[in-house]
Formats: sequence, structure tokens, C-alpha cells
Amino acid sequence: VILAVMLCEIPRGKVFFRFIYFLPHLTSALVVTLLWKLMFDPTENGILNQILASLGAKGGIWLQDPSWAMLCCILPGVWAGAGMASLIYIAALGSLPQDYYEAAAIDGAGVFARLRHVTFPLLAPLMVINFVGAFIAAFQGMGSIFLLTFGGPGDATQVLSLQIWKEAYNNLRFSTATTMAWYLGVALIGFTASVNSSFDDVGIAGKQSRRLPGRPGVNQLRFKTILKVTPEQLSFLEEIIDQTNVNAAENIARAEGYRDPLPEGT
Repeated sequence: VILAVMLCEIPRGKVFFRFIYFLPHLTSALVVTLLWKLMFDPTENGILNQILASLGAKGGIWLQDPSWAMLCCILPGVWAGAGMASLIYIAALGSLPQDYYEAAAIDGAGVFARLRHVTFPLLAPLMVINFVGAFIAAFQGMGSIFLLTFGGPGDATQVLSLQIWKEAYNNLRFSTATTMAWYLGVALIGFTASVNSSFDDVGIAGKQSRRLPGRPGVNQLRFKTILKVTPEQLSFLEEIIDQTNVNAAENIARAEGYRDPLPEGT
């Protein structure tokens, strides 16, 4: 989300920077992993060690260090997937109503206040969907670990999906691997259902949301959450909206009366 906001607010070169961040997503996952493996080369020829040496710092063994191995396996996936996620959030940011930002600016809200009280609440449903998708993909993403460390050093980068693969194709215990895969699938389905139900309870999924009278398309729960209004203030706003609708109906009826044809002879 922060990257998407930065790409939206950058004054020049928006298309260029969006293309640069999206380019890793177009590259094969195998190529991305092998490029990062060259960066994490523990010798003096490693790109990361060369950068540190030019800064006067000491290089590391990275993938061979149990304390760094898992982080080094996570970074390629984050780097490759950040562009696609940011483009999704950029599209969502472009569709947000500007009235909320204008009202927040009038109230004196700064950049971080608008980000916290306007942007994040409006993007909450999309953030939940992306979080669930990223959580499921994390359990399926054994490719980078398979190529970088194969679960090592020791069991520092051993993950469940890689263990299933080893049980099936290294140990030839297909029944055990199938059982583990079924348990993983059921756990992910249960996690998705629990997240969906927990957010349904507060109305984010829209099942318990209501509509303001006379204002179709305005979500009452979202209206209350963003503007931080009390029930008394909300009822007062509803009265104003109802009165506005009544006045509008009277004006329309009066205008229709003026359109009546004039009597003959006048």
C-alpha cells in the first residue's frame, strides 16, 4: 500500500517507475531466483558481498548462515510480487472518492492522518483479500527455497510444501505426502473461512452493512467509520438528508407545474 501511494504521488515519471516495479513480475520465477542466488554468493564474487566491500563492510555467507537463510529465500518473492500488488492498489486508490480526502484536509489532517483514517479503512477489504492470497501463496511457494537452499542449512529453511515434495519424491512415501497435502489444504480453507467470518462480523464484507436513507450507494458503516460520527450526529445527518430530499421533490413538482400548457386565450 505504501509503495502504491508513493507511485501515485510521485510528480514525474509515474509510468516509468510503475513499469520498473512491475518488470520483475513479468520475469520467470526461475530467472528471478537464480539472479538472487548470484547476489547471495558467499564468495568475493557475490554481488552483495562486492557492494558491502565497496562500502568497507564485511560480507556474509548468506544462504549458508541459518540466521539469514530464510530471509534470503523470502526476499526474491517479495521483490518479484511487489509490482503486481502495487498496481492493484494503485487502481483501487484511483477509484476512491475524493470527498473524504477533501473533508479530512479541511479538518486539518496531514498526510499520515489521511493515510490512516481514510486510505486504510477504504482499502481494508482489498487488503484482506490480498493478505489471504499472499498467505496461501506462501505455503505453496517452495520454488525459491528449492533452488536456493533445498531446506538447508540444516532445517533452517524447511517448509511444509518442500517437506511434502521430499516425502513423495525423495522418500517415495506417497501416502504420507498425500495426507500432509490434504491437511495443508484443509488448514488453508479453514484459515480463509475464519478470516472471512471475522470480518463479516464487523461488516467489512458488506453482509451487515446498511444504506443511508435517501442516499443509495453510501455504506452506513463505512460512513460512520471514516467520519467518526456519534449515533446522535448520524441521526441529525439523516434528518438533513431526508429534508434535502423533500425539498428536492417539491422543487421538481413545482418545475413540473410550470411545464403545464397555458390555457387557451392567455
